[in-house]
Amino acid sequence: MYNPDACSDTYCEWIELYNNGSFSVNLSAWKIDDNPFDDINITPYEYMVIARNKEKYEEFFGNNDSIWNGSDKNYSVVDGSFTLKNSGDTISLSNETDSYNVTYTNIATPGNSIELVSGTWIESFELGGTPGRKNTGIIVEDNETNTSQEVKLDVDIDISSENLSLGETLNITGKITNLVLIETNANLTIKIAKKIGSSWKYKWFIIENYPMNISNITTINYNWTLPNDLIKGDYKVLATLKYLGTNTRSDQKFFVNGLDDLGEHNLTIISIPNSIRFGDFTTIFVKFDSNNYDFEALSFVPYLYSPRWATIDLDDNTLRTRPYETNVAVNLENISRGTTTYLSLPLFSKRNCDSDFDSGNYKGKVRVYAFGEDIITEGFEIKLIDTNDAMCPKTITKYKSSGSSDSPIVVNPKQEKNSFTHDEVKFIIQTSENISREFEVKVKLENPTVDNKEFEMWSYIYSGSLALMKREENKEKIVLNSKQTKEITLNNKITRDEIPVKDYKIMVKIKSPNRESAKTYSTPVNLMISESKAKNKIKSFYTRAKKFNDKINLYAGCAENNMDLVLETSKKAIKKSCDKTVSFEVEIEDGPNLFFLSLSDNKTTHDTRKLLVLANKTGLTSYSDSFKIYDIINTYSNIKEPNGKTNLITGQAVNKPVTIYESSNIKLKKLIKYLLSSLFVVGIIMFIVRRNGE
Repeated sequence: MYNPDACSDTYCEWIELYNNGSFSVNLSAWKIDDNPFDDINITPYEYMVIARNKEKYEEFFGNNDSIWNGSDKNYSVVDGSFTLKNSGDTISLSNETDSYNVTYTNIATPGNSIELVSGTWIESFELGGTPGRKNTGIIVEDNETNTSQEVKLDVDIDISSENLSLGETLNITGKITNLVLIETNANLTIKIAKKIGSSWKYKWFIIENYPMNISNITTINYNWTLPNDLIKGDYKVLATLKYLGTNTRSDQKFFVNGLDDLGEHNLTIISIPNSIRFGDFTTIFVKFDSNNYDFEALSFVPYLYSPRWATIDLDDNTLRTRPYETNVAVNLENISRGTTTYLSLPLFSKRNCDSDFDSGNYKGKVRVYAFGEDIITEGFEIKLIDTNDAMCPKTITKYKSSGSSDSPIVVNPKQEKNSFTHDEVKFIIQTSENISREFEVKVKLENPTVDNKEFEMWSYIYSGSLALMKREENKEKIVLNSKQTKEITLNNKITRDEIPVKDYKIMVKIKSPNRESAKTYSTPVNLMISESKAKNKIKSFYTRAKKFNDKINLYAGCAENNMDLVLETSKKAIKKSCDKTVSFEVEIEDGPNLFFLSLSDNKTTHDTRKLLVLANKTGLTSYSDSFKIYDIINTYSNIKEPNGKTNLITGQAVNKPVTIYESSNIKLKKLIKYLLSSLFVVGIIMFIVRRNGE
């Protein structure tokens, strides 16, 4: 293929070799256009594609996982150094004793390959060619005379005008002539192209692969009304008639007095962090310019793919090359011509709990899709570092109902390795599998070096992102002399009154002045505390609504029938008895709608939850308690705390959080610092700057 349309000639040109002999041929002794091959074999009756850029060939002709193998197609692809001119060229294949030269001319539609059939170059009958497969060109047999002759058809078209304006109709007329009078089946395609630079981009099809039976002369008569979004410039109409592995064509050029040319759409990556930990979340800030085009719907997705697929969606599924339907895709609608849109795109790295991934630089891409079609891609790099242990939960404790309180069922956790070396000193950590509110962590330190060593060490217990005691309350400073061994005990006391019914871990942190970051060690434990208050919780608070309505339903659930759920909105409070599922009908307004839910009896409020519903005329999006709310003033770089309500949200950690509404009866607790895993939906930063046809 000498003139691909999937990507540029530099990336997507290719040549196919076929070994029709009964012996393998080693290509290391051969050259293509005086450029040698690697040490590779082409086996008997094997097809092999020589790609000008193997990686790009795999991206556009395979499944884009950066590796060409059986999951792509069942033929070989190798790198080769050559250039194929669109106007025609001669290709040389030679070794020390033999040389084969083939010459071709420009006969193919852009994006089609050409095939050498009976010594004649013809265009492939299949769009895009048949790499790795038998050619499609065939010869028609004249049964009466038992001789072979090529069927020849000719197509000729004319147009009604060479200068048109938006909304006018172009009339296309012509005829198809059978030159040898052998009745033939054919397919007619008529399409419109715009000239962009020195090449033509085909976008509009008037008729595509229309089947015809041609015995003499067939007339053509079609109309095309110019869309109102055409860009000013040169256009042409091309009629192509395909039959029996070859084709004939006719074209006519015309000029359109259309819209001013704002250029092609483009994507710019504005900011990205240098590194994140495995199991953490970050955002990539991008700018998208629609320029000449209107888009009904767009999907934006970033992901990491090399050296391994290293990103996931909210359901813990690996993101691959066509993830536009994933639940981390940022979807926009009705993006008009001349629009600039800024977005904060979510990126969730794999947890790497089993240490399958190496730390280091990973390649990524931000892709933009229009109805599943990839329209633009930008690459980036980010460094993945140590695993976030908090994102690797293990089954620890379950609870069952027993009388008036909850009794723990002890599940022995899988013990993690408790010895390691940090700053040349060996640490051995001992903890009990079952702990109460007060417990000990014992640490043995062995210094095998001749140097004195200093450390700071502390421990605490946590569940998810919640610490059940002050994190550095038992910090100790330790000095180890040369060849010294020392044992210390860290005393821990749980100070939190309400303890969540979740998984628990003990965290030990060790800080050395010779190391930039602290060494962390964590191990799961069973917390042997019966918590009757664990039942006094709001189990759920959510909405199923996705479309905009003036009124929607919020749902909540709890276990205590002798308590009340109180929903507070900006206008009123609604009180209902606690049940497994309670429904509240609420009014929705454009912008942010913040709802507060409390669980209480006559004397005490036991639990509170918050739900943010962001509304506009295109739909509703709901967010849980954990989100920070921000306002963006003027530009994305000028972020400050506003007065009053905000209408933008983000999961990106920037500057100060803003309370957009506060109940008179409930004080907002400090929002958590990080988003956890797949339990939360990322907020989208989006604001639109309209350019009035610049």
